[in-house]
Amino acid sequence: KEGKTSILFGYTLGKAQRLIKHLDTSIGQIYTHGAVENMTNVIRPMVKLPYTTLISADVSIEDLKVNIVVAPPSAHGSTWIRKLVPYETASASGWMSFRGARRRRAIDKGFVLSDHCDWQGLLSAIKATGAEKVISTHGYTEIFSRYLRELGYDARTE
Repeated sequence: KEGKTSILFGYTLGKAQRLIKHLDTSIGQIYTHGAVENMTNVIRPMVKLPYTTLISADVSIEDLKVNIVVAPPSAHGSTWIRKLVPYETASASGWMSFRGARRRRAIDKGFVLSDHCDWQGLLSAIKATGAEKVISTHGYTEIFSRYLRELGYDARTE
């Protein structure tokens, strides 16, 4: 309504696709940052996702003002985002549950949305994939990797 581009930040793998899947496409088209579009195209054969359009030189800034853009948090404050002025930003993250997170990140709106799972959820996901090698990159990485090795997995930290 205000002639601003609506930019929604979500991590490139997983969060962005979860957002795209649940956005209401009846109110506008979904445009994506290159990193989000690339990962979405990898996931698209496995998960039903709405159509998205990569923001490229062919996309006019006027088109973006009546639609929504999904971008990774790393795009915030970048030269890429400056091309989209004027804009309003929002972030979908578990971090938004912490007091002051929206202000510290200079985000206009914050939505609490966490993709973290519990110990049993992680073990179930690993078993379901049939993975033989697991690299732990977040949280209690050493403890989790050690436990996976005890279960027979080739597991390590970053």
